[in-house]
Amino acid sequence: LTWSGESSTSIADQLETPDHWTAYPNPVSDILTISDEEWNQDSQWYLLDTQGRILKTSNGQAAEFQWDVSELPSGIFFLQRIRAGKHSTRSIMIR
Repeated sequence: LTWSGESSTSIADQLETPDHWTAYPNPVSDILTISDEEWNQDSQWYLLDTQGRILKTSNGQAAEFQWDVSELPSGIFFLQRIRAGKHSTRSIMIR
């Protein structure tokens, strides 16, 4: 086995890349606030359940917006931002 001197991007490297967005409070029971420091009109937001079903969507009309999640059951969900072809996902706990 020899090393060619080239490196590749590992999953750990990808996880360390800052996303520049936050979602709070987490856990949440009613209003989830999403704040995106790198906001632009190309941002797409999705709230997914653990089966990958889309429950809420937004086209990111502002750098900060809110979703009412009070009608959703308690559990783990995934908040995903897609911008410039890049996906960024975080888990959200609703109680």
